[in-house]
Amino acid sequence: MEISSIKTEAAINNPASWKIMEKLGFSRSKNSGYVNYAFIEEPVETYVYHKTKEEYLNQKAKQ
Repeated sequence: MEISSIKTEAAINNPASWKIMEKLGFSRSKNSGYVNYAFIEEPVETYVYHKTKEEYLNQKAKQ
């Protein structure tokens, strides 16, 4: 199975997390998501990020 993209999420209330995603070149989706953490009772709203394999390879080639 070949992977064609990466999807990740970062809690909206944790700017340090989502700023890392943006620094790494991930694109933020228009839609938000929710994650259930074991140590928090309520689901946490997240920004959803993605990067295609092609975007990743192009970024690596420029380094």
